Amino acid sequence: MATPTGDSALVRSEMATMNSRNVLQAVAAKLHLDRLPEFNSRLRPVDTSIWAKLDPRPWINGLLHQHVDGPSDDHLAVEADVESTLERNLSLVNDGRDYVINITYQSEDPALSAAIVNTVIHSYLEQYIAENVQATGLRQSFAGCARPGTAQRHDGGGKGDPGLFRADRTGHDRAGHGCGTAGRRH
Repeated sequence: MATPTGDSALVRSEMATMNSRNVLQAVAAKLHLDRLPEFNSRLRPVDTSIWAKLDPRPWINGLLHQHVDGPSDDHLAVEADVESTLERNLSLVNDGRDYVINITYQSEDPALSAAIVNTVIHSYLEQYIAENVQATGLRQSFAGCARPGTAQRHDGGGKGDPGLFRADRTGHDRAGHGCGTAGRRH
């Protein structure tokens, strides 16, 4: 049984949110991933083996990415390293038949993998709740202007248009807060 197209789009959207830069930055900050060599290449020991010396990649990268003299922000480079490592090793999968999203993280440390997955979920839920609270607050602020006795309903005039509400003639609700006119027509 397949889910309707709108539902699969919703699941893909939520997966993109879970893998968004905001969520990954929150995970990195909460777990202090910039302090771990797995995420911060500047903390890894320098490889002095013969294979490292024969590796042409640093030389090629030096040619392709000419270093410009001037101040460089190491903090931003470390953040980019951490986000890149998180994004590369984080896997979000939905089989398309239901709303379940499988989240896995591959790391050298299984305990760290579990902590990252749990923190991704926690950060995503915090962001989701904050957005819903903000949307509810906006809705309630508009509803405060449309209380019985202080607002008048204006017919929308069209089929299926529920009409709009407007504050009293002074543009204030009973508490004296300015509401003005809500909606697109007067």
